[in-house]
Amino acid sequence: MFECCDLQDELQSLYTGGTVQHLYIGERIEDIETAKMLIQRVFAKYKMPYISATPTFSICKEHGYIAGEHFKCPTCGQDAEVWSRVVGYLRPVQNYNPGKQEEYMMRKKFVI
Repeated sequence: MFECCDLQDELQSLYTGGTVQHLYIGERIEDIETAKMLIQRVFAKYKMPYISATPTFSICKEHGYIAGEHFKCPTCGQDAEVWSRVVGYLRPVQNYNPGKQEEYMMRKKFVI
């Protein structure tokens, strides 16, 4: 994750708006203090103006919220919706256009 920020910091710090460094996280951060520490460390170390910490999660019609990417519910095996951020909004990956679906599959997801 910090390697990604290293690569983007010089470019993104040239702008005061219109840029954001998305930190795609494989699943939710359970501890709020861990989330706070992550954000504080990024802003203490880098000059980029905006970041987003985006957890990937799934929704089963029967069992509801599931942390992480699960196209099938691990409990019942039914199809599940995988949710992530696309152009600034959390949306089901299955509803992305084909190009954005391909982009999603190529994303590097970070483990906290």
